[in-house]
Amino acid sequence: MIAQAAVRPRAGFAIFTLAMIAVFVGLGLWQLQRRTEKHALIAVLNERLASGLAVPIGTFPVAPLIFVPVKIRFDIRALVPAILTDKPLLQIG
Repeated sequence: MIAQAAVRPRAGFAIFTLAMIAVFVGLGLWQLQRRTEKHALIAVLNERLASGLAVPIGTFPVAPLIFVPVKIRFDIRALVPAILTDKPLLQIG
């Protein structure tokens, strides 16, 4: 009776281990396939760059960026009493 009880957990662990090995081998093969596809894409891009063809940078016009300086002031002394007394930090109106 004791021998059969010890065999069941080992069999479950063996099945789990074999399943995980199959999953990881599958993922490894998938990564190798992706590697060959990436190398093919890089080769096409290198050919385009070497031939002098224009590579599109973007398909939409970019608006000029506007820089707006902002100053933020923080005072911990104003925050602590508001937290301790549940008073709102900002009063509107």
